[in-house]
This record gives sequence, C-alpha cells and structure tokens, in this order.
Amino acid sequence: MLHGHLAPLVGLVEGDARGPRGAEIEDALQEAGSAEDRVATIRRNPMVDLAAICSGQPTRHRLHCRATLPGWSSPILLVARKVPRPAAPVDSRPEPAHTALVSLRRKLAIATWTAPREGNIFGKMTLDATNALRYLDEVRERTGEKVTITALVGRVVGEALKATPSLNGRILFGQYVPHANVDVSFLVSLEDGNDLAKAKVSDVDKKGVAEISKELTKRVSGLRDGKDPEFEKSKGVLRILPVFLLKPLLFLTGWLTGALGIGAKPFGLERFPFGAAIITNVGVFGLDEGFVPQTPFARVPLYVLVGAVRDGAAVVGGELVIHPQVTLCATLDHRFIDGAQIGTLAKVVRERFENPWSLEPS
Repeated sequence: MLHGHLAPLVGLVEGDARGPRGAEIEDALQEAGSAEDRVATIRRNPMVDLAAICSGQPTRHRLHCRATLPGWSSPILLVARKVPRPAAPVDSRPEPAHTALVSLRRKLAIATWTAPREGNIFGKMTLDATNALRYLDEVRERTGEKVTITALVGRVVGEALKATPSLNGRILFGQYVPHANVDVSFLVSLEDGNDLAKAKVSDVDKKGVAEISKELTKRVSGLRDGKDPEFEKSKGVLRILPVFLLKPLLFLTGWLTGALGIGAKPFGLERFPFGAAIITNVGVFGLDEGFVPQTPFARVPLYVLVGAVRDGAAVVGGELVIHPQVTLCATLDHRFIDGAQIGTLAKVVRERFENPWSLEPS
C-alpha cells in the first residue's frame, strides 16, 4: 500500500496487455492526462489488486510496485516517485510552564480513573428547602449545635438507604452482600480545596441531625488540624509512591477494605471506609448542581451532591410563589439498583427532606 509521503502513481512502465480487458484498461490509463487521473482510473477498476501494489522495493527516488490484473498474462509494473515531506511549521509560541508539584488530590485522581466503562445512572431533584431551613434553625436553638444542611441530607440519605436495602451493600465475588449498618461518608475540603478527605458517620439512620453534625465537626477539625491518624498515615503512602504503583495499590486496598471488609490500623486502613454512600456539598462554593464521578476504590454505589440554596419559582396551590430551593444530584451504580428502586429512593428523599420533623424519634 502506497504511503502518504509518495506522490500518486505516474503511469505504467511496462505490461503485457494480453487478456480479455487488459487492452481496455491500458488504453484508459494512457488516455488519462494527469497522474491523478491515472490513479483514479486504477482505483475505479475492480480488476486491480490494490493489496499487491507494494510488493516492489523502493529506490532512492522511485518506488516500483507490481500489481496483478486478472486476465493479464504478466503483472504490470507501477511506479510512484517520492516527494519530500513538507517541513513542519515552526511554533514560535513559548513553551507552557509546567509546575513541578502535583497535589496529592490530583495524583490520586490520575491513579484512580481510566476511560469510563461502568454503567452509571444520573439523576437530580430540586427540593423545597423552606421547611428544612426552619427545622435546622429549631435544632440549633434547641441543641446549641451548628447543624448544617449537609448533616440533614446525610440523615435523609440514611433513611433512603434503609428503605432501599439493595443499595446498602457491596459486590463480592460477583455477589451482592448487604452491610450490617447504614454508614455514610462526607467529603471534606482541605488546604483551600487542594486536598480532599472523608469523614464517615456510622449508623446514620439511627442518629439525629444534631448528633451527626457534632460528629462531623469533630472529624473535620481533626482532619484540618492534621490530627486524624488514619488520614495522616494514608497521606504518607500517597506522597511516596509514584502513580504507576499507586494505581494497583488503590485497587488492592479498595478490594480488601471495601469488598472483604479487612482493616489494618497500622497502615491507616479502615473496614468499609466509605460506607454505602458518599455525600459532598458544593453549594458552599456557590455551585448549584453537578454529578460526582464514581471512585472505583471506594466501592460505593451511591454518590450525592448538594447544591447551593437559592430562591426559585414553584407552583403551590395553583399559584406561582418564590421559595428557597436546593438541588440534589445523584450518581448511582446500575449493578445495585433499577428504575423501580430509584423511584422509592426519590420518594423517601423528598418526603423526609421537605418534612424533616419526620426524622425525629417518635
């Protein structure tokens, strides 16, 4: 096959035109005025075996190739002349500056993801936040805790996981295995957004919003002050290992801790470190919505993103009113859940969030 640095075929050098259509093809080639016309004539004719055109050996200036035409008593010799490659244009722009330092968060991301291959389901809900904000004010006044909408969403997700048990588990050796508890992790931004950590709250379906907030506040303070021993140990490993070693290590530790449930405190490894769901609040950065990418080593089937609380239009009793609203976006692993279960999940989330007093113990 002729390469791109060779000019089109310039003609027939020799050939024996004895055959049923040999003379006809040769006449057509001789009548073609330009090299391009001759190439087009060869390509249009189905009798030319193009796969045989590269059997010849190139010389300094020409490439001699033989092609066999059915019905010809001998092969024809095709010649193509070499044309120098055009010089690549010179880019006078300065080389971009490359930073020598890569944050641990970015290093972890590079080692975690490849091209998407898994089946994910994405969905979002815009909820009326009027009652939620009123409820949070009441809890703050009653308990003195600085409760947030993130803690409330965590409590709501706990109820949703309890109502859809197919999500509260993991895949082990191709089989679904349920978790014994309903645990949820919250992502924590560190170092002005340059790093990321998680704070897991266990039995979130059995705790009140104030208790969840208190536990989160303690965990977040420890992470930001460098006093979380498990996180500090894992950071040391991340700093030392290059990306090509970090990738298999993440898979192995994720499988050991997230699938088998094996912990190793000396290495900062925790059993089921992320629970069954991961929650992140980007509303604090002024973002309204978005979808969290799956993190393979976390082995979590549900990711929930909390957007900013904004005033929005809603129809209430046939009238258009302005209410505070918040958008929750979810990324779900399709292996764990289908449309019917998602309907149950969405119903529980809406009912509990828009009537948060229903979360109080009876």
